[in-house]
Amino acid sequence: MLSDWGVMIGDITEAANANLAAAIQESTLKFQELESGRLGYFETSLPFKAPLLFAPNLRLAVEAQIGWPIHAAIPDRDFLFMWSAQTAGIDRQVAATVIEEFSSAPHPLTTEVLEVSDTGIRAIGDLLELVA
Repeated sequence: MLSDWGVMIGDITEAANANLAAAIQESTLKFQELESGRLGYFETSLPFKAPLLFAPNLRLAVEAQIGWPIHAAIPDRDFLFMWSAQTAGIDRQVAATVIEEFSSAPHPLTTEVLEVSDTGIRAIGDLLELVA
């Protein structure tokens, strides 16, 4: 497709990063205080929130209110929950909601907890194991 379009992969990557950065800037970071810490999420006009996890300015958007690095859950393409990687226990508090959303969503993604840091994104556990 790239040759059909006459573009290089770098051009596509640059455009995608610019679009995600703009989407983060146009979003509002909201949070809910839970028993074990702060759970963050974005209010945005975008129908899909999960891709915001890949925004190049994500750290800038969340660090002051949630912390850095973060843990995240994306049960489907419409949800992105985030909390500080330093906070223990939030994963247990959100597990049932994430699993329910994953199970009922028309476009489920994962029940895994993702760690997002300066070195990238990696799966560190599965919320299904917390309720088993």
